[in-house]
Amino acid sequence: MVVRLEENNFIQSDLKNAAVMAAVLAISVIFIYTRSWSSIPLIVFPLLISLTYTFALARLIIGHLNIISGCLVAILMGLGIDYGIHLYIRFKQELLKEKSITEAVEVVVTQVGRSGLIAMLTTMSVFSILSFSDFQGFSEFGKIATIGIVSAFFTYIFVFPAQIYLGRQFQRLQPTPS
Repeated sequence: MVVRLEENNFIQSDLKNAAVMAAVLAISVIFIYTRSWSSIPLIVFPLLISLTYTFALARLIIGHLNIISGCLVAILMGLGIDYGIHLYIRFKQELLKEKSITEAVEVVVTQVGRSGLIAMLTTMSVFSILSFSDFQGFSEFGKIATIGIVSAFFTYIFVFPAQIYLGRQFQRLQPTPS
């Protein structure tokens, strides 16, 4: 029993380290690619919301994480952040075409959203197949991953434009330097 407890603590420590390393690497890649500090919260915030939804639903549906499903934090960070990167890059491209923020957001959500929906459906279908596995670890992994992919997509589609508009309103409220 003591050995199992020690192994469990070791595994939990490894999973936390992996999640932190995945987050640091993801943020570094975002910054290196976009060369913009403001891109980081626009891309990372919806991902954090999505992960929160995912693991809250996992807690309600499954009740626990096993060793295999515990790895999903890092995996879902990597898979989920793609939606944010694609939305952000396309948004910046549309702004460079001198479109208004409203026009740019509309193009991003309709065009990138459409291709993102197809990507989400294919990824979701592959993970959901694992849900039917006889091995409980794979089954739970499949269920949580399916929830995570769907959550990431819809969170980005709804939260990303809202962040853009809120940021725009916040800039209007800032006093102008005299």
